[in-house]
Amino acid sequence: MRPPATTLGPYRLLQRLGQGGMGAVYLAEHTQTRARYALKLLSSALGEEELARFEREAQAMAAVDGHPYLVRVHGCGREGRHRFLVQQLVEGRDLASALAEGGPLPPAEAAALVAQVARGVSHAHGRGVLHRDLKPANVLLDRRGQPKVSDFGLAFVAGATTLTRTGEVLGTPVYMAPEQARAEACDERTDVYGLGALLYACLTGQAPIAGRGSVLATLAAVDEEAPAPPSTLAPGVPPWLDELCLRALDKEPAQRFPSAQALAEALERRGAVAGGRSLAPTFAALGALVGAGLLGVLWGSAQEGAPQASPRSTPALPARSTPAPPQRGPGLLRAGDPELVGLRASELFARLEATLAAAEAEGDEELALEARLELLRACLRRCHYDRAEARGRPLFVAPAYRAEARYLCGLAAVLDERGADALRHLEQAASEPGFWGALAQVELAARRARGSKPEALRVRVEELLTLATGLGEVYAERLRLHLSHVLDARRLRELHERYSDDAALAVGLAEIDFRDPSRSARDLLSLLERARFLAAPREPPNYRSLRAGAEALAGNIDAALPLLEPPGASVSRQRLQLQLGVELEALGRPLAAQRVWRGLGPSLSGGAARAFSQAPEALRQRVGRAMGVPLGGVRFGPGFAASLAGWVAELPPGLREQAASVVRLAMEGYTWRYLEERIEALGRVHEGPAYELLAAELALGRSAEGAAAHHVTRALALGADPVRCFVLGSSEAPPLPRDEGAAHTLGQACVQLRQGQSQAALDLLRPALPANSPDWTRRARWMLIVMASDCLPEQLAQDWSAKAFDELGLSQALVPFLSGRRRLLARIRESAPEAELRSHFTKLAALLRLEEGALTRIDLAAISTLLPPS
Repeated sequence: MRPPATTLGPYRLLQRLGQGGMGAVYLAEHTQTRARYALKLLSSALGEEELARFEREAQAMAAVDGHPYLVRVHGCGREGRHRFLVQQLVEGRDLASALAEGGPLPPAEAAALVAQVARGVSHAHGRGVLHRDLKPANVLLDRRGQPKVSDFGLAFVAGATTLTRTGEVLGTPVYMAPEQARAEACDERTDVYGLGALLYACLTGQAPIAGRGSVLATLAAVDEEAPAPPSTLAPGVPPWLDELCLRALDKEPAQRFPSAQALAEALERRGAVAGGRSLAPTFAALGALVGAGLLGVLWGSAQEGAPQASPRSTPALPARSTPAPPQRGPGLLRAGDPELVGLRASELFARLEATLAAAEAEGDEELALEARLELLRACLRRCHYDRAEARGRPLFVAPAYRAEARYLCGLAAVLDERGADALRHLEQAASEPGFWGALAQVELAARRARGSKPEALRVRVEELLTLATGLGEVYAERLRLHLSHVLDARRLRELHERYSDDAALAVGLAEIDFRDPSRSARDLLSLLERARFLAAPREPPNYRSLRAGAEALAGNIDAALPLLEPPGASVSRQRLQLQLGVELEALGRPLAAQRVWRGLGPSLSGGAARAFSQAPEALRQRVGRAMGVPLGGVRFGPGFAASLAGWVAELPPGLREQAASVVRLAMEGYTWRYLEERIEALGRVHEGPAYELLAAELALGRSAEGAAAHHVTRALALGADPVRCFVLGSSEAPPLPRDEGAAHTLGQACVQLRQGQSQAALDLLRPALPANSPDWTRRARWMLIVMASDCLPEQLAQDWSAKAFDELGLSQALVPFLSGRRRLLARIRESAPEAELRSHFTKLAALLRLEEGALTRIDLAAISTLLPPS
């Protein structure tokens, strides 16, 4: 397959890297940034299903983008007949080539590599994507040997329309799961089998099932024959790895590991214990992870969750180990004591203060130091951060307590937003040997690396936890607490159950649970009330915004709004509703934000209007979408009034007056949610084909294809013009009128467009329609012209789009979208100033409020890759 030219969009094609069944992969260079990518160019000879599969690959890769063990996608595009996908260039080779050249991997290396791949696959599963074609050829190895899963061409994306027919088999037979061989439904355990097959290949150098000469025979073997244990082919494979691999390859999905994450954890856990090398690190190894940009602690505190490990039981500890604190003194409350659960912060502090006073009165210095340390820890657990330094200062001179006290005071200062104090304490803690010194180094490094991607941080945290386990369980437990904000919800919930008196953990868990649709508003409210009780008489940080969000999810808007009102201030309800929506978006609940903003009414006033006018453009567009208000700043041409009048005039007299307002709203740019309510109200009063055709045209103009199809079907059943219904989307082409009138021309053009013959359709549509043609034919002609104009020179296409917008206004959202898209691309080619480009792009993105089609979003994402970095 030859490239279409030396350049494709903004990319210069340098050389072909490979050829596959769906197209070729090229080394490409961005003409402006000089960055290099792998550009996957689809063959122009492929059919509709292959094209759809290519789009599915783009969707899947975009959905899972950002994980270190998955190939990144940078954009997709189309130029003329050529479609392409731009992805990360992995300079190395694939795993299949590595195994063919170097033979099987040592068991420890195979386990570690497949664990990394499983982490990447687990990330994809968490975003609704199944790979379904895991094999060595689809795992790329970069120069450092780090794996990256590629080729999502057979991926299944949750919520998307399936591309396979019933009984169709997709995948590579010798690496295929039995349920795939039987053409049955797949789930996460299908990819677990693929990971098991990958592990088998790494250990033995061959697939778990050998090919049988024909596809059908191979599929039968996959379904019926059990693979031999890897150790029979590679004697060095240990029994535990044999067992783990065969479990992943079990014929029955229910007998496999339940998820890719479970498989990864099993490989990491068993590998750490039974592998050929020790994973217990020195603190220098922890420092290497610090340098990799691990995010520091945002909230949480260390607890004595297990007996203190002695130097004998942890030989990896540095020689100059921090002395262990003495054992618990009599009557001293510590984290984990059941009695703590029923105490408010004020009661807990009073108990600890009494223990401290008694110890000092009796001259028991060790018990006094212990009591001070517990008071300091309690300040963090109960969110009284401003009291921490006073509690910790006497511990700075006690060798057994100094490092932890310095670190916890630094952490409290971070959480209390006292930057200078935080830096002072953390730098002094970082100079201490042992665990707390290493953790302070983590925090300091993180302050220099804010903005790291959450999933990359999660991977680093897992690595750090694996290493810390070698230092003793107490260190791993402390680390889990300190890094709890980047652990998954399951682990955080386990910690909260173990340390149920920790208000900071409860608040952090509530923030994570907001992003979990399975957690109810009642669960969130219960968690937040628990945090408030533990921190009493104070409220935990972010309590009010979190409580307001939970009340809104429960439908209690009247209870939510007062929580956001500043003390002593009077703020309008609309202003508070705006803020509540912003809080819900920040908590990961954009749909709930839309529901709150819908209650703002058709317009804003007073402080709400001023706040809205000062908000970022993107936020204004989202709020406007929820309210249903039209796009602002749109100017219409002189043909607008005549077009509106002609549209209304074609309706039956009894329908005109009420329909006129709905048509005007559509042409002025009101959203489908706003229009739909009025269209349905109109249908309750007026029935017949005229109403159904009006509703179908308005729905189609907002990409509400389901509603359009419903109204078109009803219009046909009621005797509407079949040619008009065909233009509006009915599936079968009707017999065209014998005369050469407007309906005949439009029907022919529509047939040509559906066959992909844009030029032929344009040739039919260019001549003006007869003067006595029905008004609907004029609107349909302009819409079809815009749809077909992708084959025109750029300037001519822009001219046609501008004329169509003058005639249709915003009733057909695709018209101004395509027109704006062409203008933006033209300005990019002309190297317009960055501010101007971003202004064009913002206006174009605003039209997504009206044109919500998936392909339009992909198209807009592709354009964004051409813009200068923000």
